[in-house]
Amino acid sequence: QERSVPFKRLRHQKELAVQVKDYLKVHFREKITLDMLADKYCISASRLRNIYREQMGVTIIADLTAIRISEAKRMIRENNLTFTQIAEAVGYNNIYYFSTQFKKCTGMTPTEYSRSLRI
Repeated sequence: QERSVPFKRLRHQKELAVQVKDYLKVHFREKITLDMLADKYCISASRLRNIYREQMGVTIIADLTAIRISEAKRMIRENNLTFTQIAEAVGYNNIYYFSTQFKKCTGMTPTEYSRSLRI
């Protein structure tokens, strides 16, 4: 696994937050933990959590969830996959947790969202 530039050398906290968000966009299908990100960017987990929230206005997990659900919505629109397959493809190994997160983000279950596209 490649390591990023140590935090000390980053010019701004905003740069760090943007790098983390870019990483999430590329690796959202993988298991991502705050500790793993902190290790990758050579910073403590609590400091990374605080910087990200200050700079982005949301938590890392909230952003990761939004990225995953956005991709799931695209897959529901464009693919003929089951919701279980879509959940796994966007990084969830539990269909029930995926459905809960999907509803929290969109106000609809995956089934309701799928049906709304056919109207």
